[in-house]
Amino acid sequence: MTVSKGASKRLETHSFLILLRPNQMFHPRIGVTVTKKVGSAVVRNRIKRHVREFFRLNKRGLPSGYDLVVIAHREAAGVTHSMVQEELRVLLDRPVK
Repeated sequence: MTVSKGASKRLETHSFLILLRPNQMFHPRIGVTVTKKVGSAVVRNRIKRHVREFFRLNKRGLPSGYDLVVIAHREAAGVTHSMVQEELRVLLDRPVK
């Protein structure tokens, strides 16, 4: 079953859709999806780097036992590193249950 079909929670920010699905592990895992509609390869890779960096810096505060899929909207093309950090902070602030 894919994460999108089995997602137990959906969080949406201005630039991202975040899907959460429970897994059988005791640590979070992340997947990042940025389609060609968002921009060129340079833009898509920059967004993915920013999201992975957020995950690296905050993985202890993220909900454990969940797979997270971060899907970038077209608006993500113009975000800076600090904007990505602020938008994804919703994962740290909201309870998952």
